[in-house]
Amino acid sequence: MRFSCEDIIALTYIPGLGDRSIVKLIESVEDPADIFGLSEEQITGITGRRFSSGRALGSIRSSREYLDELDYMEAEKIRPLAYTDADYPDSLRYLHDPPPVLFVKGDILPADRNSVAVVGSRKCSLYGLRTAGDLARELALEEVTVVSGMARGIDSAAHEGALKAGGRTIAVMGSGFRNLYPPESGKLAERIAYSGCVVTEHTSGKGPSREHFPRRNRIISGLSKGVLVVEARRRSGALITAELALEQGKDVYAVPGRIDTPASYGTNALIKDGARPVTGIRDILDDLMFEDIPPVINKTLPAKGPAVSPEEKKFLEHFSEGPVGLGDIMYRSGGPGAKVHEILLSLQIKGAIKEHPGKIYERI
Repeated sequence: MRFSCEDIIALTYIPGLGDRSIVKLIESVEDPADIFGLSEEQITGITGRRFSSGRALGSIRSSREYLDELDYMEAEKIRPLAYTDADYPDSLRYLHDPPPVLFVKGDILPADRNSVAVVGSRKCSLYGLRTAGDLARELALEEVTVVSGMARGIDSAAHEGALKAGGRTIAVMGSGFRNLYPPESGKLAERIAYSGCVVTEHTSGKGPSREHFPRRNRIISGLSKGVLVVEARRRSGALITAELALEQGKDVYAVPGRIDTPASYGTNALIKDGARPVTGIRDILDDLMFEDIPPVINKTLPAKGPAVSPEEKKFLEHFSEGPVGLGDIMYRSGGPGAKVHEILLSLQIKGAIKEHPGKIYERI
């Protein structure tokens, strides 16, 4: 008997069961009902890990939290994609610890097999933001799907670049859909889901936590043919993504950076260790073996420009060429500092611009 997504979602609600244990259980029985009738000793014998849930397994599928999750997914049009489904991504199925179920808002398409992860630090430079956006946009114009983690900084810039090109992009979250992270990413997540997809392995109520993000990175690299690191500090999570990519047999690329800035320490170290330096997308396109897949006619959300005053509209002209630092904004506007800050705050509240680390602002 084939496992349903609902069965596998129920397994994720069993305390003490990790991804590998769930997959072992799935592969050990023919009827999913058999799992919910197993004793704790039997589960320990199958998984090879000491197991004690503290609750009756048979009650999981009638629990309030589980039934609420199914209702939430239906209401929010979130599609569960189980490890046993035919359209579950093969590149994830063969991971050491594949996610038993993915929660997907939007669509994962065959064209997404031609994908490149573009990742980097949250605390990045203006150069890093522009470079990530430009490279992602150029990749999207070549019908390459851009995969990233929807974090502040480089990740968000990569998603924005792909969206501006009208291309596909996939965001992999380290939390559930009720707890988008960062909190201000709601509009970006909506745009990504409309023309690509937002993916997580976590049920909707899971919040962001320190251990979720390194595990999320295995999905980012797993969905991609190669990983491009734009900027990475000494202990950046992007370096974890690069390491996981190498373990998965994927190619790693890095944008060279200045040797006197912390934002480039990780990327320059990757290049010293053998990552291919990237100065343009041809360094990636000429290197990776992309599949011959029919292109996707992509859809994008209609533009919904925020209502801004004539003064704010004129102020937005400062962002016509991309992200701008606060010092440059002050210089270009020529106005009092207090007034500049007032306009910047108003435009952020209206959703016309967003602030990146380092007082760098970008038009949305």
